[in-house]
Order: sequence, then C-alpha cells, then structure tokens
Amino acid sequence: MYEKLGTGPATDLLIVSLSANDILGHQVGPDSPQMRSMALELDKSLAEFFDFLGHQIGLANVWMALSADHGVAPLPDFAKTLRLPAANLDAKALREQINSLLSKKYAKKADYVIDLDYPLAWLDKDAFTGTAAGKDESIAEADTGEAMKQAGLTGYFTKSQLARGDVPPTETGRRYANSYSPEGGYYVIGIPRPFQVGITHGTDHATPFSYDTHVPLAFYGLAFQPEPTAPTPNPSISP
Repeated sequence: MYEKLGTGPATDLLIVSLSANDILGHQVGPDSPQMRSMALELDKSLAEFFDFLGHQIGLANVWMALSADHGVAPLPDFAKTLRLPAANLDAKALREQINSLLSKKYAKKADYVIDLDYPLAWLDKDAFTGTAAGKDESIAEADTGEAMKQAGLTGYFTKSQLARGDVPPTETGRRYANSYSPEGGYYVIGIPRPFQVGITHGTDHATPFSYDTHVPLAFYGLAFQPEPTAPTPNPSISP
C-alpha cells in the first residue's frame, strides 16, 4: 500500500518469499501437526491478502503465481514408521571418511573435499597437487566420486561429466544435467540413497527424488486461460 504498487502506468512486480515454511519444515518435517497448522494459517493469510488486492487494485488487474523452490524429505524418524530406508547422516563425518579414502589412495593426507553440502562435494584442487590427479580435473573428480560411493552414496556426476553432457538419457540424468554450473571450481554431485538426509537432526532436500522435486505451480489472472483437455481415445470402441 505504502509503495503504491499497481497504481501507476507500469506493471509492478511483487515477490514474497514464505521462508517460515522452509524453516519449520526442516525442523519438524512435512508430515507434522505443526506444518499442517502453518499451512492452514498460510491459507488464511493468502485469502486476506488476495481480498486486500481485490479492494485496492481489483483482481482483474492482478496476475498471481504460486510455487516453491523445492520439496523436502519426510522426517527420517517418521519415514522409518512406514518401513522406508530413512536415516539422518553426519555430513562432517562423511567428508572425513571421503578424505581418508582419498588420502590412502594418493598416499598423501589432505583435505581434498573442503565442504560436503550433502550430496554435493566441493574440492580443493590445490590438495591434489603432487598426486596422479594433480593436473587433471576430471580424474580428481572421478576419484572423489568413487570415494563417495565407498562412503555410501549410490553414484555421482562430476562437473567434468556434466560439462560434456555425459549423462544417461534418463529422468535422473536430465535433472543432474540441468544442475550443471561452470562456476565453483572442482565439484562432484553425489546420488544419495532415497530418504537419507545429510544432517543429524530434522530433514533436508537437494536430491533428484520426487519428494524433493515435485512442487506446486498455480496461476491466477485473466492472462491465464485453461486449455480443454482432449479425451483419451478408447481403443476398444470402433468409430
């Protein structure tokens, strides 16, 4: 209201991040009574906001889009009650294990993985100096990926692989290919086991699985017109 949005000749863009949902979701998981209560309160808040827009600007003059940047894994303790292979992992301990495996491989003790934002490993390329992978990024990343598999991940994609587009023609391959960035130095993106998260308490995201990648997407406004869906032909009925 004080910014006088929607009252001038130009289109104004207002972006609202509902970060409280993210914070609480990490702590108590998506299936908790607390998250249910927050969702109901959010529904009321959005209704009040849309009502305000209708009175101030008129909903005929407003376009809205609702979505999310990611999903979240169920809380491991809850997932275990459904007999899912869930677990809270210690990313620091995993990083130390990976570095120990690489130190044995190269006969040189070093922090090859400087950070593990599970399942993404960031490498210190200087640590590989004097090793068989010292001058070859692809070897350094591949060796790290193999160490990550020994530490419990099911697979990996290196930055070098992704840069070449060297991924299988699968949904998982496509998702990892779309995660590629040329920035960030050496890195390896691991493929975690389903329902395992890289924190010791609460839950997290950053996997290729549907519970992390399936998000809502809703549009409202005169600019958005639904298209009718053609009926699926029944092959058992002759024309």
